[in-house]
Amino acid sequence: NPLLVFSTIKALELIGSPLAVPKLISIAEKKTFKRAALEALGVIADIEALHCLVTGFRSESENIRRIALKALVTLESKQADEKQHLIHQRIKEGYDDRDYTFLVSMVNHSDPTLKKSAIRALGWVSEVRSVPILIPLLNEYDQDVVMALVAMGSLVLPELAELIGRGIWEDEKTRQAVATVWGKIADPEGSGILLDLIKDNAAPVRAAAATALGRIRKKETIAPLMGLLKDPHPDV
Repeated sequence: NPLLVFSTIKALELIGSPLAVPKLISIAEKKTFKRAALEALGVIADIEALHCLVTGFRSESENIRRIALKALVTLESKQADEKQHLIHQRIKEGYDDRDYTFLVSMVNHSDPTLKKSAIRALGWVSEVRSVPILIPLLNEYDQDVVMALVAMGSLVLPELAELIGRGIWEDEKTRQAVATVWGKIADPEGSGILLDLIKDNAAPVRAAAATALGRIRKKETIAPLMGLLKDPHPDV
């Protein structure tokens, strides 16, 4: 009875117990119930569902891919660092241009949750080609974009430097994000840019640049940072 199966899936989702995961994985193998089962697995967010969700992400059906993507991001957000890295690695395995095209298309989707999920996933796979696409989203999805850029690691820094050269420097949100990303990656090559940013007109940018320089910990930045002790803004 399909109605009974759908009701059972919803009940298991609402209960939220990891004990339901094996049964939901089994149900997800059936095309009729795959979507509902993947949604439930996303809500429960148990690492045992990883293989099933990754398989869904590789589906030929775009609708299934969307559901699996959102479920994977929810799963990742509820894991400790070690398991987060495992999720990233599983998505990287077999990642290709088809996946890139899908994720970029989801970045432009009207569903905010799906858009955020795609932004995060582009970071997991260190997809530096997406940087020019992500930067304009900073005003609306700043936390997600920053997390994605940080996840790309040092690979993203040349892309950011190139974009700065094209004039995105005029946008305050972008300057703040660049400072934050450079600091979290703690790349000393960014010291020159960060030293410029601690003189920025916008207090949030100065604060982000100061924090970043603190993370990088280069001796030559101590004197300029000391000057910020007199900054009129309390957050700097």
